[in-house]
Amino acid sequence: MVTLATENLNKNRLIEKAQMMCDAFRLGAEGQANEYCVEFCEDLVRYLPNLEDNTIQQINNLLQLMLKAQMNRDFLYVADIVQYEILPKL
Repeated sequence: MVTLATENLNKNRLIEKAQMMCDAFRLGAEGQANEYCVEFCEDLVRYLPNLEDNTIQQINNLLQLMLKAQMNRDFLYVADIVQYEILPKL
């Protein structure tokens, strides 16, 4: 059973990883940003069961958009998607 304290800890960790990833992408530290991106995605997968199905679907769509942006090497867009679209849904 997930307690509220555990859920908040997981959410705080997720937000922290997202912020570090966004900062690294915006500073041009692509390698470090990609490492944070992996950690963010791993934490996000663990956090998803706390969300409603509709929100999970919205985040899934945003992750697909994020992947396309990353494949196009548009790292500022990746950071924007995470910061302004995904994080507010958590």
